[in-house]
Amino acid sequence: MPAISVIIPMYNEEKYIAFCMESLLNQTFQDYEVLLLDDASTDGTYELCQKLYGSLPKVALIKGQGNVGRGAIRNKGIDIARGKYIYFLDADDELLPEALEKFYAKAEETKADVVHTSHYMKVFSDEKMLPRRSLWKHCRCGDTREGLLEGGKEERMMYQGQGSQPMPWLNLYQREFLMESGIRFPDLPYGEDNIFSVEVAMRAGRFVRFNEYLNLYRLSFAKKEREKKRLDSALGVIPRFLGQWSRIFDVYGEEELPFAAKLTFMKSWLRAHLRYTVYDVVNTSDREVFKSLQEYLQPVMAGGAFLGALLVNMIEVDTWERKMIHDQAAEKRQAFQNLFAELEKGDSAHQLDFAYIYSEARQAQQIEGGEESFYCRAALWRARACLVLGRREEMQSA
Repeated sequence: MPAISVIIPMYNEEKYIAFCMESLLNQTFQDYEVLLLDDASTDGTYELCQKLYGSLPKVALIKGQGNVGRGAIRNKGIDIARGKYIYFLDADDELLPEALEKFYAKAEETKADVVHTSHYMKVFSDEKMLPRRSLWKHCRCGDTREGLLEGGKEERMMYQGQGSQPMPWLNLYQREFLMESGIRFPDLPYGEDNIFSVEVAMRAGRFVRFNEYLNLYRLSFAKKEREKKRLDSALGVIPRFLGQWSRIFDVYGEEELPFAAKLTFMKSWLRAHLRYTVYDVVNTSDREVFKSLQEYLQPVMAGGAFLGALLVNMIEVDTWERKMIHDQAAEKRQAFQNLFAELEKGDSAHQLDFAYIYSEARQAQQIEGGEESFYCRAALWRARACLVLGRREEMQSA
């Protein structure tokens, strides 16, 4: 029996699967099996894997008969896995060389049902990632405390719902725990990982956190395009999402999980997920565009008047807040531009107040949305102020 079963769902990942598998085959820890589960890909993913990995003893390549979705494919992997632990790896991502070794060591040391890390590396690239360290962006997902996750159901719900990210590839799961609890990914077109992760956190006996970054998450063009297609399905699927949350939460009484906590969680979840989807598609603060969106949302949510009104209100508030922030940033950039112009003319009242110049220039560098020349001027004035103020260690970074 292998120590770890690595489950990799695949759908049209011909471009990336070899990079994913290379990072896996080069692990410092080798006591694992790989379940390559193809979800009826329409490109050459399955054929490529058959050619490259079909003869490897630790790799099982399984071709699906129909496109059933990532959640169902992962569930199939859980049912056929033989390892003591299960790890889910996306087919377009990669692992750092010591990832499985560190996960396994922590699981064995702590006797955990789940080992969770809140750290990963995000890479904006369509190329091979492992050698390209300059492209990695270190992401820390909210709560980064180490040790056992304690507390009641409410704390555990909020931890995976808001305190940390719910991606399955941030976790190593004890297979016995998943089999005995019966926890599986729900049948949803997306967001199934969020529901799965919250249920796991609430029901795990020992949920252990540690601070390591082990996964390289590829943000590719394909993922961006996928997000843009979500709006229509998102609105129709929301009642199914809420049904899943009710299934998980309603087994707990008021003392274990107060109604107010459930409501707060679902409102924040809806706000985050729908806002994210809508902004991917609309990405605007224009009143006319928002009006069209509002008209679209209301009939779609017919039959759920409260929910529909809640969603419209959330998007309206977010839209105007975003416009307000955009307008304020534009005003600040113009004010800084005016200050820089005065300084360059030599007739500013702040000409010799380098502490003030340093503060303003530093703030200018932190405002988004300006042109490159704006940031160049801000950096120049900050560097001059650093020189006069004796902050030489900052001059290069300025």
